[in-house]
Amino acid sequence: MNLAIRIGLLAAIVVTVQVPLGWRRLPREVRELDERIERGLDVVQFADSVNASYAPSDTDTRSVAQMLDAVLEDRHVDAIHHAAYQPAVYLAYLENLRARGVTPKTVVVPINPHIFSPNWTMRPDWQFERERFALGHPRLASFVDPLMIFRAVSATEASMSAYVDAPVYEGRQVVGRLTSMAGPRSGDREGDQTARIFTCHYMAQVHRWMPRVSDLEAILACVESMGCELVVYITPIDVEEGERLLPGRFRNQVRANAEFLVRHFAGLGVTVHDFSAHCEHARFYWPVAPDEHLDEQGRAALAGWIADAIRTAKPVGASGE
Repeated sequence: MNLAIRIGLLAAIVVTVQVPLGWRRLPREVRELDERIERGLDVVQFADSVNASYAPSDTDTRSVAQMLDAVLEDRHVDAIHHAAYQPAVYLAYLENLRARGVTPKTVVVPINPHIFSPNWTMRPDWQFERERFALGHPRLASFVDPLMIFRAVSATEASMSAYVDAPVYEGRQVVGRLTSMAGPRSGDREGDQTARIFTCHYMAQVHRWMPRVSDLEAILACVESMGCELVVYITPIDVEEGERLLPGRFRNQVRANAEFLVRHFAGLGVTVHDFSAHCEHARFYWPVAPDEHLDEQGRAALAGWIADAIRTAKPVGASGE
């Protein structure tokens, strides 16, 4: 048997083994997309951990999407969600659907104010390159791990060194570096570390040149090309507690960021529903540090607000949007 035949047989064996093995190693959310498409997509709700997280005291542990599905009795909601998902990932799913010719009736996209922070934007394991590559290159999806090992695919867009040294902003001003701001300090009084974490998460001024804003713009263009209805909303955050810890500063910055997003995307023909300050402090719970997780009453309220927005939604660019 000559060398060429041996190499060919080896390649055939590798492919035969790698395709099923590689497919099983893909994230569940990517593998389940085919099943969702086969069932038919009506309302596609993208989400991060806000969707499914619940407080230990909750008796109703349904996700926001499940509550929304119950409220919209004549519609079916499919949630494509995972902790730390962000607009670049939502865009990859939408581009995959568009390439297949699949058109949901309604697409729901959250803008979590936390996504503009350095600890979300620059954290290496929150870039989701494996998912994005698999969605963008379906025929090579089973080979994403070997391709990353051999650096044929970038393993990460963000380095750990850049992440830990990322600047933290309050408005436009740098007020520290990520690791020093998020960790405890000697001499901290009660609430000092929490106040710094609120600053890390929410206090940067949002502007049009941020990568996540660009991702959102690309989502709008993609959805418009698909002819879908689009609902975009700003996720509730704990404005009451943030203002208590950063009085006279937190609420104003959150409001300014929300106003920018509403104004900017209105100029592109899309309504952004601002729910950022809609939930009182009692509706939030923090497993570890300040975040956007809601209790059952908060999730139910959010599902209701999203349902109201869906009922009046129009395709992007349609008259009256």
